[in-house]
Amino acid sequence: MSRSRVRTAGPGRWREVALTSAMGAVTNIALAWMVLASPTLSLHLGAGRPGWVTPLLALEVIRMAVVGVIGLVLVRQRHGLTDRSEAARLAALFGLGTWVLLTPLSLLGGGNGAVLTWGTVTNLATWVLGALMGVLFVAPGAPSRADNVYLRRLDHEDATR
Repeated sequence: MSRSRVRTAGPGRWREVALTSAMGAVTNIALAWMVLASPTLSLHLGAGRPGWVTPLLALEVIRMAVVGVIGLVLVRQRHGLTDRSEAARLAALFGLGTWVLLTPLSLLGGGNGAVLTWGTVTNLATWVLGALMGVLFVAPGAPSRADNVYLRRLDHEDATR
């Protein structure tokens, strides 16, 4: 019994990887801004107290799991997913892509060396593991994008003009 080799990030899947990585970066910036700008949310999460990192890490993992689910659904709808290992490879690419987008921003933000080193390692692990959690919620399957009757009608009307 031979298994065909699965192309995880073929020409069509790079678009979804880039979009999902960008979504991960944007939601990370939005979450950080909401926590830092909102005194109420900061108080509820305990920002500034000794154990404040744990709730923020939990929020980051949940956020990245949701981003991973959205990215995997995009891939499954358009290209299909053959198995969970393909989904896991894509989810790891989503987390890695988010890290690649946000690390230069944190370098430009002027973080100091020691904090930046551990922060980048923690971010990489958190975002990749969070995206990998998204694999649990998306089942493999064939492409499921339905034919859009409205767009087909518009295409037909444009062709007749």
